Amino acid sequence: MLKDFVYFDEGLVLKFAAQLDGGQRTRLTEKKSRRRRGGVTFGTKAAGAEGSRESGEDREVEFTDDPLAAFDRLLAAGSERPDELSWVDVNDPETDLAGVGRGFTIHGEVDFAVPPFSRVVGSKEQLQSLAQLSTLMAGLAPLMGNDTPVSQLDMERVEGVTKLADSMGGQISVIGAFNESAWSVAGPLSGEVDIEDLDGPLIFVGKILEVVPAGSHKSLMALPGMAVLTREQRRKMQQEPSEGQEDNWVSGPALVLKFLAIYR
Repeated sequence: MLKDFVYFDEGLVLKFAAQLDGGQRTRLTEKKSRRRRGGVTFGTKAAGAEGSRESGEDREVEFTDDPLAAFDRLLAAGSERPDELSWVDVNDPETDLAGVGRGFTIHGEVDFAVPPFSRVVGSKEQLQSLAQLSTLMAGLAPLMGNDTPVSQLDMERVEGVTKLADSMGGQISVIGAFNESAWSVAGPLSGEVDIEDLDGPLIFVGKILEVVPAGSHKSLMALPGMAVLTREQRRKMQQEPSEGQEDNWVSGPALVLKFLAIYR
């Protein structure tokens, strides 16, 4: 099947594939030589002389491991050596995910959704523009009168938006629900991602960072890799979400993943 990748962590895929091969394949150099010999003989009954000459060329070839080919090798190895690699192809979540833990690699299909939180913070540029606009409006407040909405701006919150934009670095989180199952997956994505392309049924491969048990909850802002909160703040955001904020939380049973790839 030809894959249409929505998200692809090239560095992580190559690192995992290299472990399958017993070492990195991205820097393999091969040297090839081609030689040609020739000879001539002069002789009499009394004496003889023989000489030879050699010519040729050396050719150095560098092979680079293609990340997409490395991903295909990884999929094949997971299917062939699941126990050795702690690899789980999820067909029946209730059965296949029983007993999985941190470090397992999961391959399956879910219905992905981008939560409201990620849609807001998914664009660093938009957040920075919002903060800049708020700062400009606050500066104009004295000219517009003290009773205008502009004059009521909380500059501490404006500064908070600026810091949020800087710390997020364009990162977003996604949640994926398995069909006809209580299980779900969630995790942060780094790099350039088209948010609109992430909605709907998609296939994924991810390494488990954390298991969220049934009855437990975890805020998307507290996921590993999200630099918004301190460690203490993340601990506090393990409780039940407040009303209206459910879409920005992961509810167990769920898996927090480091995604290698998401594709259709």
